[in-house]
Amino acid sequence: MPYGKIDCFDLSSRKWTKYVSRVKQFIALNEIKDSLHVATLITVVGEPTYDLMCDLCAPNKPETKTFTELVSIVEQHLEPRRSDIAEWHIFRLRRQKAGEELSLYLQTLKHLASTCNFAEKLEENLRDQFVSGLAGDEMRSRLFAEKDLDYKRAVELALALEAAERHAETSGSAGAQGAASALVGAPEPPVHRIGGGGGASAAHQARGSNQKCWRCGRQHPPDNCRYRRYNCDECGVRGHLKAMCKSARSSGDSAGDRSVGKSQRRNQFYIEMDSESEDSDFFNIVVDGEDDKPYVVPILVNNIPIDFEVDTGSKISGINERDYQIYFRNCQLSQCNLRFKGYTGGKILPIGFLNTTVCYSGAGEKREARDLPLYVIREGGPPLLGRSWLRHLKLKNIEIQMNNIGCDMSCSKTDSFD
Repeated sequence: MPYGKIDCFDLSSRKWTKYVSRVKQFIALNEIKDSLHVATLITVVGEPTYDLMCDLCAPNKPETKTFTELVSIVEQHLEPRRSDIAEWHIFRLRRQKAGEELSLYLQTLKHLASTCNFAEKLEENLRDQFVSGLAGDEMRSRLFAEKDLDYKRAVELALALEAAERHAETSGSAGAQGAASALVGAPEPPVHRIGGGGGASAAHQARGSNQKCWRCGRQHPPDNCRYRRYNCDECGVRGHLKAMCKSARSSGDSAGDRSVGKSQRRNQFYIEMDSESEDSDFFNIVVDGEDDKPYVVPILVNNIPIDFEVDTGSKISGINERDYQIYFRNCQLSQCNLRFKGYTGGKILPIGFLNTTVCYSGAGEKREARDLPLYVIREGGPPLLGRSWLRHLKLKNIEIQMNNIGCDMSCSKTDSFD
């Protein structure tokens, strides 16, 4: 009785080399003598593959060939060798797909690399393509910041960052609901205010999963809504859909008034300041065109590039807990005894803060400041650049890239924050 079983070869798979490897292991396991190797191969491959062998060996019979010759004849037919340049091109085109796990992405890269003939430079090429092909900009930037990054370290660090993101997503729902509105947005007019003290409003108490979401109208907690970063087509405010817009449902406004109000709101944002003497003014941001995306500027924080959204209504600059785990998990947080209040009245308790070195280059000037506090907010949104950093960096102008959706053209816009 032989050990193991070999299934018939599937011609549609065209994985002849791997199949032959299994046949060789079957022969070794059962200690089949050399004179029976061809007979064993012909027996296990199945009728379709045997017919192919007969056609390829004609006018001779497959039985007249040696095991090596017969394997080589079928291999040349099913797996013809392609150009190394073509294989490298296919390898370089492979990038991580949206939502694809890192383990599956890495497995696919290894499979493509097996036909590229990289030899001793295999790990170097795998590392380069693995990092450059990552779908997440934050993770890629974190790996770019590593010095002397080899293939093994790149994979370990990327998997650790992926695990941290999953942990933050699963554990975040148990955090404070009010903190998300400060960095993400809420269905109020676009007035951002952060002040000391204050208690949480009733709108930011814990919500049940069966509550109707005021962002989209479905049954789930508003802070877990996929549309929390969408801008309303009716009023231009971030955080809800047009169908749930209070402005659209208001009976006091006529259709013409709403049309005018929409045009003004989508192109101009007035952001309220604190009552402190140093902030007794208003910043006015005027947007030309129809794009009303957040203003994003690149900032180097401890030599790590991070894209910040400009929020002149916020005195502090902050990041969420997930970004902290990605970029600064090796940096110890300092205890923070301050309490902030969001513009909707919700109480925000920072996890802590980092003293950072910040550098900005743009609009023909380069600014650097040291020991600037970067607050870490649980359940926060994207990184926010507040007034305190703007003043310490002594920025007069900020250069912002305005990219249009659906085209490759981009224009540069400079806004003044005098």
